Amino acid sequence: GRRVYLPMGFVDEAALERRVRPASVGRVTTAKDLAGPDVTLERATLRDLTDLVAFDSGVFGQARRQVLEAWPRGASRYPTVARMDGNVIGYSLGRSGSRCVHVGPIVASDITLAAALLFKALEAAGERPVLVDVFTRNTEWIQLLDQLGFAVERGFTRMHRGPNRFPGCTDL
Repeated sequence: GRRVYLPMGFVDEAALERRVRPASVGRVTTAKDLAGPDVTLERATLRDLTDLVAFDSGVFGQARRQVLEAWPRGASRYPTVARMDGNVIGYSLGRSGSRCVHVGPIVASDITLAAALLFKALEAAGERPVLVDVFTRNTEWIQLLDQLGFAVERGFTRMHRGPNRFPGCTDL
């Protein structure tokens, strides 16, 4: 779509890659081992929605409550909230697709927590292939995905038109 949007005045914001991990890759470290003893990883429910929207808006650049409200429909195995001392420090969503489990967004305070949230989704996916869309700026995150067996399926570009009023964080 980039070729279509450039003549319309859109500009590049960030490069992304769609990465897929085949089901045959196998198990990973448990999420709890990676998260650490002070972090709780729990299945997110609608009672967490207000906290997730507040945490997410600082990362995404604006509140996307409607997007977050949509996750419970058919995806109850994948949403996870990470808390420390009762405060949200990260979350991940996911859904079952026709050929893969789609994991994302993964929103976390650091890369170790992001990995723990990803591992939780991998645990929930079981033997199904898993797909994630990732910003390419964070080479440490890309290296972790490589180690876990995620391969690039295709690249794409996040774009905006006019002033970028809601830049958000595109590092993870």
